[in-house]
Amino acid sequence: MHRRLVRQYLRIGSVPPRTPYRRRPSQLDAYAGYVAQRWHEGCRNGAQLWREWRQQGFTGSASRFRQWLAQYYRLTGQQGKRQRTKAVSLPSLRQITWLLLDGSQTAEANAKAWVEQFRQQVADVEIVAQLALDFGRLLREQRSAELTAWIERAANSPLASFTAGLRRDFSAVQAAFSLSWSQGQVEGQVNRLKMLKRQMYGRAGFPLLRSRVLAVPSPESKAQAAAA
Repeated sequence: MHRRLVRQYLRIGSVPPRTPYRRRPSQLDAYAGYVAQRWHEGCRNGAQLWREWRQQGFTGSASRFRQWLAQYYRLTGQQGKRQRTKAVSLPSLRQITWLLLDGSQTAEANAKAWVEQFRQQVADVEIVAQLALDFGRLLREQRSAELTAWIERAANSPLASFTAGLRRDFSAVQAAFSLSWSQGQVEGQVNRLKMLKRQMYGRAGFPLLRSRVLAVPSPESKAQAAAA
């Protein structure tokens, strides 16, 4: 509010009552009855109404019609737009996987209900979940003798492509089931190396990367330090 308006109110000792807004008549008011009729018939599309008005001889623009229609809906208490249905929030892929493989996993009630309905509607889901549980149990308990039987069971399921990959590298898979060695350390170092490269935006040379990985100065950096 401007200062001059405040001073004026102070001089007169009170705030004058506001003049109610008076809507100016429009030539489009003649179509109000038609809009109400189409509304009760189920038409909520403004573009459709505008096309129908054009067929009846209306020569105004679409923007002018939309302004009038919005004002008409606001004054009559109607909603020109369709009511949008609330979007159903589906659980994430990782959450679905854990719920299928471990029913005791903590999750929201709607997520558990969705997964349970998914189990009932898709028969292959139960088969794949059971095969995945059996595969994990064999791997944890290192029961390599039962691996061949599991592959034969899964060959006729949606996991056929997975079993084909196991057959192609069967010796390495069998070693993973029977030996205590793991490549987790190697994968961890590779992940650490990629993280360091991303931190330097891929612009650092090999000496700096080697120093950060090994946490020791490289021969090149020693020579540069000595020359400096």
